[in-house]
Amino acid sequence: MASIQVAISFDTTGSMAKALAEVRKRISEMIRRLKTDIPGVNLSVIAHGDYCDEDIYVTKHLDFSDDDDRLVDFVNNVQDTHGGDAPECYELVLRLVRTKLTWKRKAQKILIVIGDSYPHPPTDPQNKDNIDWRKEARLLAEIGMRIYGVQINSNPPSTDFFRTITQMSGGCHLELSEFSTLSDVILAICYRSKGTDALKGLEREVRERYAPKPLHEDLEAVFTVLHQPHAVPTVPAKHKESPQLYKGKHTAFFWGGQITPSHPLTWEEPEDEHRVHRLKVTLAVLNPTAEQVEVNVVEVETTDINGQRVKQPLVKMVGGRDSTISVGVSFNSKVTFSLARGTGPVYLSGQHVAEALSEDQSEDKDETEACLESSGGDESIPSSDETEACLEASEGDESIPSSGESLSSSSKKTNQTLTSRSMFWRALTETDPVERSLRAFEPSFRVHGTRRASEGADRSLFQENPRPECKQS
Repeated sequence: MASIQVAISFDTTGSMAKALAEVRKRISEMIRRLKTDIPGVNLSVIAHGDYCDEDIYVTKHLDFSDDDDRLVDFVNNVQDTHGGDAPECYELVLRLVRTKLTWKRKAQKILIVIGDSYPHPPTDPQNKDNIDWRKEARLLAEIGMRIYGVQINSNPPSTDFFRTITQMSGGCHLELSEFSTLSDVILAICYRSKGTDALKGLEREVRERYAPKPLHEDLEAVFTVLHQPHAVPTVPAKHKESPQLYKGKHTAFFWGGQITPSHPLTWEEPEDEHRVHRLKVTLAVLNPTAEQVEVNVVEVETTDINGQRVKQPLVKMVGGRDSTISVGVSFNSKVTFSLARGTGPVYLSGQHVAEALSEDQSEDKDETEACLESSGGDESIPSSDETEACLEASEGDESIPSSGESLSSSSKKTNQTLTSRSMFWRALTETDPVERSLRAFEPSFRVHGTRRASEGADRSLFQENPRPECKQS
């Protein structure tokens, strides 16, 4: 079983002094429980003030240790700091986590950042090394680290920081109104790393402790967020081994995430000079808890052939009727999925494909891929390498449309050439099983209306009253 490494960072400036005091009350119990219930867990602790706290300390840390007494001693005896201006040295903490902690290559890596402020920008005179916190967060995400931001008391600059670092790494942004629940929140994050069953067990225990009173609203929100599937990092993890590892073949990884009205889902092609990346979205799933007969429309925002950002409806799902829809669309550039209508939640899944070419092939790559994707008439047939990659990513669990649905495909001839950095669309099946309609998107992103054979009229994806489902022959 792979080990789990958890680094916990505490802001110890004046406004956050109560956070560490709260954890001190239960630190011995917390460590004992984690070591017992999560075999292989390894803890590290970081305490930080701000640059003006040099007379006390700017940062202090204890590297990953199996010595429980050292961990307890560090937490109980580390001093509080003062802090000076509004921002604190979170950027320095992110760099410390990356450069001074001993991370194992195959371990599950988790960073819990606890605070109520935001970092110094690179141009701040106090930030003498001009550390860019966004770059540091990106580098942590690239080594596969998942960051959980525990924000005490909401304010816009702080919210932007905590939300960004968690989105980059696929972690969770957790907001607390007070310190009293902090120990339970830390435990919940650690138990989530073991799995949902462990998290459910902890939740039952916490609810019993609060009974007969209701669970604290902060914990209610935290458990709700942590029970959701992990978000997909906007910065995909990179393999630090030789770039030759994937040379000459396709490699596909499972991709998926949840969309709600307040939480869109973003995928961005990573900077990678050795491979070309693309996203294949294959399946949309509407949560069974969705409102009955409510129309949910997933909208996609991406880049067209002219480099302009465009928005188009992608799929429509009706609560109580459409549970699973085959999508079948691919992207080569940054794309954001959001709910343009309805409350969902909707889950999207597919593959993140990394295509590596030898150097002598790279010059011909753009034109070859463009020809393959824009050839008209025949349905697109994946190459043997691509098929093998998809099977490898899904481990044999092929996506199967729900009853009454099928995946239609069509392509339109075009004399335009697509580059590897542009986004291309495959055929898209409209979700109404009565119509079995098809919306095909040309590289220019002009949406073709769907025509009914019986009426000869276009129908909108945003139709208010869907027709009742009927049996298909």
